[in-house]
Amino acid sequence: MSMINQDAERGILDSNGMLAVFMEPGPLTDEDDRRKIEHFYTFAPAPRYLLHRPMDEAIIDTYIPHDGYRLHYRLEGSSDESSPVLVFSNSLLTDLHMWDSAISLMKQRFLGYRFLRYESEDTRGYSAEGCTKPSTLSNLVSDVTALLDSLLILKAHAIIGVSLGGLTTVAFASRHPDRLERFIACDFNIVSSAANESAWKERIKTAKVDSMSVLAKQTIERWFTPESRDTLEWKRTTSMIAAASVDGLESSAQVLYDYDETDNMKSIKLPGLYVVGKGDGKLPDIMRKFVTSSAPTAKLEEIESAGHLPMVENFSAFVESIESFLQM
Repeated sequence: MSMINQDAERGILDSNGMLAVFMEPGPLTDEDDRRKIEHFYTFAPAPRYLLHRPMDEAIIDTYIPHDGYRLHYRLEGSSDESSPVLVFSNSLLTDLHMWDSAISLMKQRFLGYRFLRYESEDTRGYSAEGCTKPSTLSNLVSDVTALLDSLLILKAHAIIGVSLGGLTTVAFASRHPDRLERFIACDFNIVSSAANESAWKERIKTAKVDSMSVLAKQTIERWFTPESRDTLEWKRTTSMIAAASVDGLESSAQVLYDYDETDNMKSIKLPGLYVVGKGDGKLPDIMRKFVTSSAPTAKLEEIESAGHLPMVENFSAFVESIESFLQM
């Protein structure tokens, strides 16, 4: 008997012919035994079942199809499907491994949580080659929605995003407040500046004319503080930026050319925490102003010894700064 037939023999099919509930393996004798369902499992488009995996191997790293491309995700942590889920949205020019150090520490401190990170591939995002389709903020919000839907996550405990991911976090929280308990938005501006488009076009030109490696060296100097020069995180992030796709950069950067999420931010009623690296240029002052004016009940945390990616450059301080907010 095939594996599919074995599963169907021990389960109940829904109206679409999908296996909706699953019985623990065991001998099937009479009709009464067939009706004794020991364990329920609702099947969905994306794998999410971490039970029976050793703790050090309790990871699902795969893709779902969405909007004509692949959405890469990595799910790890608690095997209990009712556990709170933390969703992580990364910056432009990075992949989901930018969260490695922070999540490794969080798995020690946030027992009983699931950690879900993702990135867009194939037609937009980090590794999109030959991409001519510009990204939009609505696209980025739909990525999160599609991922939650595919994993049957009705409501995430929080979404945590940085830079472009921070903007995505606020946009998602304002448009889908029923899918979140709270959110953390880091190192971003709520409205584009007049210089955004020209600045990003100049960076794209550098990547095309010189190379992504040249852009990576320029970017890491801007993103990290001088004290972190040549550290392991500095080197890893430089390599990550250098490996990014020029087409993906050009597609995703267009989201940042011209936007204003101020009114949407003001409409959010969910608990929110804003975080910024103290060494992130003018952003601490910028974020302090728009948080005070648009989210007066929210708190702004400033991370010492960190620039644009505090969850990378000083991940231990970052995790400590968000711990109490997430465990409220």
